[in-house]
Amino acid sequence: MAKTAAMSLIELMVLKQDVYTVLEYIGKKGSFQFQGKTFKENNNSAAEEGILDFDVQYYNEIKKACAVLDFTDFPTDLSDYNAPGEQDRDEANKFLLAFNELQKRLSDGAEALEKAREAYKEAMAFSNLRVSYSELEQLSFISLKLGKIPVENYEPLRDSLLNNAVLVPLGDDRSRILVASSKKDALQLIQF
Repeated sequence: MAKTAAMSLIELMVLKQDVYTVLEYIGKKGSFQFQGKTFKENNNSAAEEGILDFDVQYYNEIKKACAVLDFTDFPTDLSDYNAPGEQDRDEANKFLLAFNELQKRLSDGAEALEKAREAYKEAMAFSNLRVSYSELEQLSFISLKLGKIPVENYEPLRDSLLNNAVLVPLGDDRSRILVASSKKDALQLIQF
């Protein structure tokens, strides 16, 4: 690798509140290189790391949100932008809060949709019974029993159940039946 020019080492003392502005100015000019010291162990505490990476965290979270939202016009050349200020951080925070709320609403909606699909499947299963909902509505905590009885016992069974259960024939010959009853009346069905 050829060495093109000797670089001068400059020590620059900057006030705390001006650090980002000075780095931004020097960075946009592109006329400096960092001289890094190699440390064998990182002595920064977790609190210092959190302060140093605060803007980077916002940037990365916004980048992830843009990826989730399929926003493809995310800027890759950051040379035309300034270092984030307090207003930018507030706006980024508002955006991320709105994004998290949107994600929560979407997941709640997906969960509600799944419950609705399950309820629809259950309703379709009951619709295949060809029994009106008003007959099944009176039964809270349904107990279902499937069985086979002699054809001649169908009418006496239906008469004896009255309003305590719903008797549904499952075949044309009425020998196979489904009996739906409330849990409290389920004991009455044991005799059949």
